[in-house]
Amino acid sequence: MKTLDVSSADFLDMAESPSYNRLSFGGASVSFRAPVSRFASCPFEEGEIVKVVWRGKTLLIGPVIDLEHSLEGTFESWDIRIYDYWWNLKNIQYFVNGRANGIFAEYRQGTGGSGQEKQATANIRDALSGVLDHAVSTALVPIKYDLRIDKDAEIIPFAYSSET
Repeated sequence: MKTLDVSSADFLDMAESPSYNRLSFGGASVSFRAPVSRFASCPFEEGEIVKVVWRGKTLLIGPVIDLEHSLEGTFESWDIRIYDYWWNLKNIQYFVNGRANGIFAEYRQGTGGSGQEKQATANIRDALSGVLDHAVSTALVPIKYDLRIDKDAEIIPFAYSSET
């Protein structure tokens, strides 16, 4: 696994238009343009796992995605994006009985036989039960519910925005 220090002088000399983005419920990404000499290969490979650090702190660990080659006159460059799909999972919280709990009780990051491996175990049942129990306790009409979550269920991150 390569390590990319985005605070180093080497990176700042090489990279143009660097950016760091995070979603509130999703991943984090670092993208930049790397000028190269004529006909030079990209400094990264598609799918290669990269650890991105800034001043010694890890920003993300993820694969290189969306490599794009640009050629404008005699200027040649690669647009590179490194994305960590799992970045924010360990930080997602829910509130029950006035206390915050992590939805992902077990978050493990390490290396397996085939390379970088990440695993999270979600307490979705507890999170949803907390929300529903609060709704029942404040409802004017008492209700009962039976919460069933399929073992194959997935959490799909989404983003929304509003101007009003």
